[in-house]
Amino acid sequence: MAEQAKETRSFVKTKVASLASSRKLTKLVKEPKKSQKLVPSSFMSKMSLSTQERLQATREVYPPKIIELLDIGASTTNKDFSVDIDQALFQPFPSELIFQQLVPNTSYEMILTLKNLDRVARHVKVTEKDSPYFIVTSSRPVGQKIAPGMEATYIVQFTPTEDKDYYHELVFVTEREKFVVPVSGLGSRGVLDFPDDIHFTSSPVKYKSCKTILVRNVGKKEANFKLETNKPFSVSPSHSILAVNGCTQANVEFLPNNTGDYTGELTIHYDTGEVVYVQLYGTAIDVNVRLDKSSILMESTYIGLCSQRTLTLHNRTDIVSHFEWKLKSTVDEEELHREIIKQELSDEEASSKRSLLDRCVHNPYLRDRISILDHNFDKRKALINNERFLFYDDVFSIDPVEGELWPHSQIDVTISFQPEKAKNYSSVAYCDVTGRESRLPLRLKGEGLGPKLRFSFDSLDIQNIFVNSAHAYEVVLENQGDIDASYSMRPSSSLFGPKFTFNPSSGHLSPDGLQAIQISFSSAALGSFDEEFEWDIEGSNETLKLRINGSVIGPTFQFDTDEINFNTVSYGFPSVRQVSLTNTSEVPMSFILRVPAHGSKGEEFIINPNKGVLPPSLHQNITITFTPAEVKEYTRCLVLDVEEAGKEVFSLPIRANCVVPDVILHTKSLHSLCLTRTH
Repeated sequence: MAEQAKETRSFVKTKVASLASSRKLTKLVKEPKKSQKLVPSSFMSKMSLSTQERLQATREVYPPKIIELLDIGASTTNKDFSVDIDQALFQPFPSELIFQQLVPNTSYEMILTLKNLDRVARHVKVTEKDSPYFIVTSSRPVGQKIAPGMEATYIVQFTPTEDKDYYHELVFVTEREKFVVPVSGLGSRGVLDFPDDIHFTSSPVKYKSCKTILVRNVGKKEANFKLETNKPFSVSPSHSILAVNGCTQANVEFLPNNTGDYTGELTIHYDTGEVVYVQLYGTAIDVNVRLDKSSILMESTYIGLCSQRTLTLHNRTDIVSHFEWKLKSTVDEEELHREIIKQELSDEEASSKRSLLDRCVHNPYLRDRISILDHNFDKRKALINNERFLFYDDVFSIDPVEGELWPHSQIDVTISFQPEKAKNYSSVAYCDVTGRESRLPLRLKGEGLGPKLRFSFDSLDIQNIFVNSAHAYEVVLENQGDIDASYSMRPSSSLFGPKFTFNPSSGHLSPDGLQAIQISFSSAALGSFDEEFEWDIEGSNETLKLRINGSVIGPTFQFDTDEINFNTVSYGFPSVRQVSLTNTSEVPMSFILRVPAHGSKGEEFIINPNKGVLPPSLHQNITITFTPAEVKEYTRCLVLDVEEAGKEVFSLPIRANCVVPDVILHTKSLHSLCLTRTH
């Protein structure tokens, strides 16, 4: 035992010498540095050191933790201090005592020194907490003061009984405070030989690059550990136990969604409490994956039919590229669209619940339906959350909408266009493809063609037609398109429009089909017209139009003279003239003849016949008997009223000169005669 004690003392002296040399390289810091992130190589290096080697590697000390301030007047009369109140009067070295590389049931010793930082001599003593593993001894007499700048030396002996971690605190008391110095005994550790950093250089964006790391446990105990990291990095396995000298594989993956440089950390959590960090670096780039076209103009297509075009997606890289045709240009737009749909669904759910609860007031049994309603809406919410927003359009479709593109290959993508109406369509599809940060836009355009119906003529000039005459025309409707066409005529509300009839006014025509449409017209109204008739074609925005113009005129006629001249007539004696009225039109003419009165006395003009119906192309002799009632020169008119055309449609001048004859009596006297009546 004496020899063993001698060896121990000899060991202590060696420690003291080593301690003195290491202290020359240390510096005091005001507080412990925030624990620097420990990298795997540093952790392996620390764990491989002996207690003495670790002590010699100490380069910094920090003030101890003060746990209690004391009444300095109770132990000394010297109350002036040159040391701040937030710092202990004595500075320990080392700041923390760490024993490692331990063998159970073997004693280890370490020297702890406390340096007086004040300008006067001060007391310090240790108050040990009960511990069967740590013993503190000092060669200094109890109660002896430590001169300014001098040190009190303690020997801390540690005897572990098993290979595990030990923790203890030494409490020191000065005239002003109590402070603690932590003591640790570290058992064997599992130590993994991860690299300090892992680099992913020039990785394609949106592509999962993987590096497999062979990890070995170089420690003296099995390693129970967890692995953690953050996006765009990931690691597997997330937890494992590795025996001493055992090996395993850790897969570190890098999946960036945007181009640029990335940094991250792979955190290794040991079950013994240590946390070790592996630095992760990655660079994401766009690679040569492209579309051979950025826009496609589809061939004009009839509604109900389908046209197709192809484009090629090229992969000129060494990776397998996954592609998806998306509805939105970015992930942010997708999420915004998703939130809008979810909000609309929430509003619908709230409205449905309010309605159901209102009905429950009158029928309490309906409350059982609330759970069913909740279940239905939960299912719809799940569908929205899982929605991928692949490309969908009413008239455009893409096949395949997603797939894999092998390295240095290409794939043909078919674009289909099936219009529903006759109009111009446009849409944009976005190809979300591995290796490209931005989705590749593809602009789609196409024209939907409706049925092509054409009349044999677009306009019809029927010129002048007689009132109430019936006329018939024919126009041929032809389907010049490749699809069936249904048509129907729009009603007209103009003056002359309703007087036209079209037969048939609606119908259905097959491609290249013909349909003769009969047009009938008869009008009792006079005037010019310019009518545009329209037909709707099912499935087409265009309107089929037919223009018809002309004039409705009254019956035409002709007198056989330009005027009626009675010349000189005697007062009171009738004079007769005759004219002929001819109906030169194709319709009967109802006429009335009259001579308007101009203040004359009695009826001077007698017309026979003064009215009638004159058939087409026939004539009527008219006798005018004139018995003048005034001596004067007459200038009148024979007025013709035509029922179909109106009043006073024609005036035939009448001229006459009424005179009284000169009477001369040659016998100036008259002898009386005897007149007898004979029987």
